[in-house]
Amino acid sequence: MGRLNLFETPIYLINLMDNPIQRALDSINIDEHVSKEHLWSCSVETGFYNKNRLPEDLQSVVLSTLLPHVFEYIRPYKLPTDKPITDISISSMWLNRYDGSSYQEVHAHEGADQIAFNYVYKTYDGAPVFQALDPLKQADKYLKTLNGFSFSPAYYNFELGQHELLLFPTWLYHHVLKGESEGERITLSGNIRIQCEGAVT
Repeated sequence: MGRLNLFETPIYLINLMDNPIQRALDSINIDEHVSKEHLWSCSVETGFYNKNRLPEDLQSVVLSTLLPHVFEYIRPYKLPTDKPITDISISSMWLNRYDGSSYQEVHAHEGADQIAFNYVYKTYDGAPVFQALDPLKQADKYLKTLNGFSFSPAYYNFELGQHELLLFPTWLYHHVLKGESEGERITLSGNIRIQCEGAVT
């Protein structure tokens, strides 16, 4: 047997092109829905849906647009013997506006949700990069110190283009690096909760 990639992290990346989320964001004034008044250790202007800074109808547009992609994302992992899905919902959602000096600290979307999403509404060349950290980074860092070499990279960079959607597990640690040039980058991020019949929540 050849080399195996054990415990692969499931990632879903697709370009939505012209889509309802884009049109919904086209219809709002971004300035009215973002602010630097948050507790995060970063310099990103953010607006929360669950803090009433985003229009309520935006959530239904995002959910209906993402649903087919969520089903496609989880399809390889949903076994016939698994409990049926009873509900899929967006538990939280926020709008982010970056400039060349903006960054976001390393974090994961912990909680009862299973899937996180990041949709790029607007971007530019040299914009901040979304960086996912290796789930085995801590163990691998120890092995590198012990053995002098490492089998896996510590991170993976996603240089997400306009209208690209990224779905990933909420436990995946990630952050956003400072941009290489000035400009405006706007993303919509959030968490998706999948409930199954008889599952403990």
